[in-house]
Amino acid sequence: ALQGQTPGVQITTMSGQPGDGFKVLVRGVGTIHNSAPLYIVDGVQVSDIDHINNSDIESIDILKDGASAAIYGSQGANGVVLITTKGGTKGGARISFDAYYGIQNIARKPPMLNAKQYAMIMNEQNINSGGMPYFTNEEIVALGSGTNWTNEMFDNGAPTQSYTLSATGGSDMSVYSMSLGYTSQAGVVAGSDYSNYERFSFRINTEHNLYKNIVKVGQHATFTYVKNRGIDTGNQYNNSLRGALNTSPLLPMYDDNGQFVNTDISTHQINGQTWNTWYNGESNPYAQMVYTNQNRTATQKLVGDVY
Repeated sequence: ALQGQTPGVQITTMSGQPGDGFKVLVRGVGTIHNSAPLYIVDGVQVSDIDHINNSDIESIDILKDGASAAIYGSQGANGVVLITTKGGTKGGARISFDAYYGIQNIARKPPMLNAKQYAMIMNEQNINSGGMPYFTNEEIVALGSGTNWTNEMFDNGAPTQSYTLSATGGSDMSVYSMSLGYTSQAGVVAGSDYSNYERFSFRINTEHNLYKNIVKVGQHATFTYVKNRGIDTGNQYNNSLRGALNTSPLLPMYDDNGQFVNTDISTHQINGQTWNTWYNGESNPYAQMVYTNQNRTATQKLVGDVY
């Protein structure tokens, strides 16, 4: 929603994890504490705007220059993002429903060697180093295609969806605007079983004119409940996709008992044999992602004011 609102504003997602935050630079990189702008939602200062349903936004204003942000003091040194949610209007009740549903896929997967190609390359490199080939021609033919770990890691057709039901209306004395929203997104890496984001939201804004329009009373209130489950995004040296690119296609995903193969060489039967020395020291990247790189959070947030 912020992208392209103001020239020079840079918005970068922290990762591809569903529901993960983003970095906003309004006035470049700050030198104190952090570079995040100050967020003001309906006059209330908040730490972030992840809880807001996009369908509830009436307007967005970004204050970049020092003069316009001066009212907020040093807190506005990195810029100010002002967001106003939808309010009520006079007239009969109006019901609206907004929805979208989409499918996510990555544009391109890196081409990986299959088991036969990998065995041929390993033979070639060892011969070039003055050694003997690891595999005979008969063994190479019998290898098959092996495991494509990038195919195992990525989910084809990860869904993303959002639904918002809202109602507005009012009279000369009172106006109201309320909405119910649901948003979910599955991760392209690992799929919805291990990477997903869900947000349930409820918003109500009302305003009342009392005592011959001398006194005005109103409130803004937004409640959100967020459930987030995701794999550890890691770093350049340790993350799930690095494991998918490094692990050889000779390592199978499952053993003969249907269990994830791991580096415990004494407990696995593969094709009727107890382990293969070629696998020794290799780790199943999918199993590692499932069992060791899981984060789960559940957050409730109530933001609002009464005036």
